[in-house]
Amino acid sequence: QGRIHTWGTLGAMSWGGKSKKRDRIRVKFVQCKPQIVRDTIRLVGWRECDAGDDNWDVAWGDTTAALFRGVQQLKPFQRVNHFPLMQIICRKDLLAQHLQTIRQLCPHGTEEFSFFPETWVLPGDVQRFWGFVRHSFERRSKEDRLHSRDRSKSRGRRSLRGTSADTSEDEEEDSVLTFIAKPRAAARGNGIFLFQVRASDVRAPRNRLKEVLDSEKLVVQ
Repeated sequence: QGRIHTWGTLGAMSWGGKSKKRDRIRVKFVQCKPQIVRDTIRLVGWRECDAGDDNWDVAWGDTTAALFRGVQQLKPFQRVNHFPLMQIICRKDLLAQHLQTIRQLCPHGTEEFSFFPETWVLPGDVQRFWGFVRHSFERRSKEDRLHSRDRSKSRGRRSLRGTSADTSEDEEEDSVLTFIAKPRAAARGNGIFLFQVRASDVRAPRNRLKEVLDSEKLVVQ
């Protein structure tokens, strides 16, 4: 059974129990699409293995499944860029779901797991998303009423002193919440966008907003 090694110094390689110095690191590609990976290995002086050569040092694949279809066993000196089940922490949707589960199960989860933002995996979490939106606008509304009452008292005091209040303070824009949406996996910087939810959307969502929230494979924060 081969062992999976983490990245480390790749200078000393061993075959048959003997240590041998390799002049150049050899890389095996398994369904690797990004050209930048191939360009990088050439830039650092590594070279790509010939087809069928099993004496490679590094195996690089786009996905865990593809990599381990092409790599059945590892020799002690070989490294790979994926490990089994790593998608649990590398895919945005699965990572969010596991973090939220841990936060719910831990006695002090709310405080100790506050390092990541509120996250929704759409469309499954759309009801929970709207619950958060409604709660946020209700909280803002209460805060605005308190601030408005304080401003009214302040204007009253200024009026008694003969000073005029700045009417621009009364001109408040429609309250909005801003979110970021990302594909669940393999985005590589593509398909990421911002969208806003207005207080009026809680009663009657805009068509464009409906399209976003009904989309599949989106992670929203």
